[in-house]
Amino acid sequence: MNHLFKQNAIQELVKYNKCLLSVTILLAAANIIAIMAANYQRRKVVINSSNGA
Repeated sequence: MNHLFKQNAIQELVKYNKCLLSVTILLAAANIIAIMAANYQRRKVVINSSNGA
């Protein structure tokens, strides 16, 4: 009985870790997109300011 309890606990832990991994990957992707968007906006401002000067 104790073996089944440990096996079930490990399976639950694996599910939890997979969920955490998915959330981490989504946050990393969102972070990369945000960095790219900020970089694009910065370049857009630099290009516009150099054209106006």
